[in-house]
Amino acid sequence: MILNIKEIADSLQELDEQSATLQATIATQLKEISDKKNALKIALESAVTDKVTLELSAKEYGCGTVNIVDGNVKVKIVVTKKVKWEDSKLESIYNEIKESGVDPCAYIQINYKVNENNFKSWGDNVQGYFRDARTVEASKPVITIERVKNV
Repeated sequence: MILNIKEIADSLQELDEQSATLQATIATQLKEISDKKNALKIALESAVTDKVTLELSAKEYGCGTVNIVDGNVKVKIVVTKKVKWEDSKLESIYNEIKESGVDPCAYIQINYKVNENNFKSWGDNVQGYFRDARTVEASKPVITIERVKNV
C-alpha cells in the first residue's frame, strides 16, 4: 500500500492528536492517583500518630522505632532525631577550652559542628558545657508497610 504525501501527513496528524489525548488522559489519571496516595499517607500518619506518640514519649527526645501490626500488615514508623548546634555557643565553649590549655579540637570540629556519637560518649561534666548549644528535634516519621505471614 503506497500512501501519498497528504495521506501520510493526515495520518501523522491523527496519531499526534491521539497521542496528545492519551497523554492528557494519563496525566489526569496520574494526578488522581497521586492525590489519592497523598490522602492515604495523611490518613495513615493520622491513624498511627497517637500510638507512636505514646510509645515514643518515654524514649529520649521522642525518637525511635514503632512497629504496628494489623492483620497481615506491619507498619514500621521511624522517627529519627535531628540535632542542631548553635555556632555562637560552640565558639564560646571552644575559646574556654582553648584558654584552659586543652586542645579544643579534641571536642569540637573547626566548623563548630559536634559529632553526636562523640557527644553521647562524653561524661556529664563535658556534656554540660555543650548542652546549651545543642538542640534536638524529631524528624518526619518514615513509614514502611510490609506484608507478613499469618502466624
